[in-house]
Parts: sequence; C-alpha cells; structure tokens
Amino acid sequence: MDVTDAGPINIRIGNFPGDNRPHSERSAHIWISVRDMVALAECCVEANDSIRFLSLYGTSANTGNYYDIGYLER
Repeated sequence: MDVTDAGPINIRIGNFPGDNRPHSERSAHIWISVRDMVALAECCVEANDSIRFLSLYGTSANTGNYYDIGYLER
C-alpha cells in the first residue's frame, strides 16, 4: 500500500563504476560521480509528492555530456 501520492521517478544512470573516475573516453561523457549519484538519489527520495511521473538521466555535468541535464538544476 502506498502511503504517499508520489509517482514513479525513473533514473537512467549513465556510467557509475563507483570509484570516482570514468574508465574510457566514451564513459567520461555519461559518467556520474559517487557524490552526484548520492545527491540525485536523495533528491528523488525527497521529491515533492506533486510529481506524478519523472524520467531523467543520471550523469554529472561533464564536458561533452551526451545528454541535456539542464533541467536537473531546478
């Protein structure tokens, strides 16, 4: 049974090797640091109940990022 009215939040995690460094040039574009992954997860857990559904990319603000993550700054 749901105890909140919160909807699902889906995170497409880019590259999260867990050791705070990307392992290739390609993975550097979609890499997310441990700090940023924890912060993103916390934001999702603490999100406002008014969110009915949200899909987002989980990457750090990397140079040459393949995804537009500007919406995450809000």
